Amino acid sequence: EENYHATAQALKNSEIIFFPKDTAHKILMEQPDVLLGIARLMAVDLKIAETRLNDMVGKRAYARVAEALFLEF
Repeated sequence: EENYHATAQALKNSEIIFFPKDTAHKILMEQPDVLLGIARLMAVDLKIAETRLNDMVGKRAYARVAEALFLEF
């Protein structure tokens, strides 16, 4: 059994489609543009996570509070 490191939540009614790993692998091998698109999305997610981590670690508490208040308005 695999552990997942991320979750998702649908914002509106959605239909979920499941296909086996073998099918996914076949699609990715036959259509490399799909794999490239997934890699780009993952790179964006990684950049966002990196920015959040740097903000949490690199900023002083008052700067984080000020930014949080600024983003609320």
